[in-house]
Amino acid sequence: MSVSRMEVEEAKIKYLQLKDIKGHWNGTESNPDVDHYNGEKHQAMNSLLEEYGKPGTPVKDILEVLGKPDEMTETLPHLKNSQSSNINSVDTFNPSAMPGPVIGGASDLVSAGNDPNGQTYYITYKWRGNHDYIYFKISPDDTVTEAKWYHAYE
Repeated sequence: MSVSRMEVEEAKIKYLQLKDIKGHWNGTESNPDVDHYNGEKHQAMNSLLEEYGKPGTPVKDILEVLGKPDEMTETLPHLKNSQSSNINSVDTFNPSAMPGPVIGGASDLVSAGNDPNGQTYYITYKWRGNHDYIYFKISPDDTVTEAKWYHAYE
């Protein structure tokens, strides 16, 4: 199933409207638009994942559309352990700690270019906290190699 340009534009607008709205998974009252399976936020994220999760998509394109990721890590959030030293929320991100784009804010997106160590990294956007999120695996040349949903099924 392919997403039309109009659907992608609508999904961008809807996602940005709902991105920071809290719901049950953020400790507030349940909000069907952001909490429910097939709710507006879930549908928007599905469309954006389909469009921007294609291998070869520049990470810059994702950041321009979805904004600052919830996390930028060397491993997926559900796999990290207490001994991992380079797991950072984007707000405490140390650019020298890992490869990838340097992010100061949504309007301050600068690509760091190729990483000489050949490391990949992940950017994640949460739907329902760490229970459900989309992730983009980014190559050393700052392009997508894989993008999927993670569901905890709890």
